[in-house]
Amino acid sequence: MKQENNTLAEIENLLLAQKRTLNVKELCRFTGLSESFIYKLTAAKRIPFSRPNGKIIFFDREKIQNFLLSNPIDPTEDIEQEAIDYIAAKPWKGFRS
Repeated sequence: MKQENNTLAEIENLLLAQKRTLNVKELCRFTGLSESFIYKLTAAKRIPFSRPNGKIIFFDREKIQNFLLSNPIDPTEDIEQEAIDYIAAKPWKGFRS
């Protein structure tokens, strides 16, 4: 019985991966976010969504992926290297002897 449930879950995940348009529950499974948080994001208009009939909310998978990957944070090593490169490129105007 447990193996059948696992197989069914795998099939559902494969079908979900093929869908371009997601509803709220599918978006929860896709992103791992809670329903309440998704509704908060839609109420604040911080996440791209459509409401074609004025009630049911739909999400475009590609727009959601772009949203999830927005505002990237650079690793500390990259920031430190940028600072080193910036300082090295500036002419030194140190103390005069």
